[in-house]
Amino acid sequence: MRVAALSVAAAAAALAYGASAAGPAYLAPLVFERLPVGSIRAAGWLEDQLQIAADGYTGHLCDWYDLCANSTWLGGEQEAPNPEVFAYWLNGAVPLAFQIDHPHLSSVVARVVDHVLEHPQPDGLLGVPLVEEPQCIVHHGNRTCKPPRFGNGTLYWSKTLVVFALQAYADGNSSDTRTLPALERHFAAIGRHLQTTPPAMWGASRWMESALGMQWMFDRGLGGPELLEALHSLKNQSTAQYDWPARFLERGGAWNEMNPVGDDKELHHGVNLAEVRKTVCRRSFLC
Repeated sequence: MRVAALSVAAAAAALAYGASAAGPAYLAPLVFERLPVGSIRAAGWLEDQLQIAADGYTGHLCDWYDLCANSTWLGGEQEAPNPEVFAYWLNGAVPLAFQIDHPHLSSVVARVVDHVLEHPQPDGLLGVPLVEEPQCIVHHGNRTCKPPRFGNGTLYWSKTLVVFALQAYADGNSSDTRTLPALERHFAAIGRHLQTTPPAMWGASRWMESALGMQWMFDRGLGGPELLEALHSLKNQSTAQYDWPARFLERGGAWNEMNPVGDDKELHHGVNLAEVRKTVCRRSFLC
């Protein structure tokens, strides 16, 4: 991983002097670098397991499951309480499509990636709008409104899973010319939204997931000072709500408090606690 500098001004100054082919000058050199998706191929038992996955749910989920085939990510109307089902599936399906030869899975991945890239929001944001309008109906002259299904500002995190998938797609498809510009526009839109719409719920408690997608861009010399500013804004707004390092390392184990009340349930959600490791174990990252 790289450790980004704290100062946005320093980042802008460094960019003015140019960036090396390995990444911007304001980033520390990589210690380890992940191999591009598809650069290694499975064999033996592992290849058999990947074939089973491609022949099963991963390769055929969108053939029959409404939350995939009719997902809001694909212009449909179906989603879970947070638009994550399609995103989780795509995050696994894309790398798998580059690991083995499976024509059906490859065609499905190509089709859905095409749709995601070709149907952004007007501001460049990928997927459904970030802030939803209340759903209102008028009955016998009375107007009643339901709050947004996903809540304002809660979509930052679930979009990150699709970002991971698209980044894998860009790694695996050397002829692709659309994904990186689309991701740059997407992160620029996130930066603008953060100025008025703070992260909430999983968008805040899982901010490190979004940070990893942004870090991937930095490692390729993409994004510039605007992206770094957005990353700092996301981190600062999120840790004001969920200061995971302090909760785990300075105030004792969160697992000792087993009676969550109201929003405090976010502090005990199993997936959150697992993902917190990405924050606690990387304390040097933007600290």
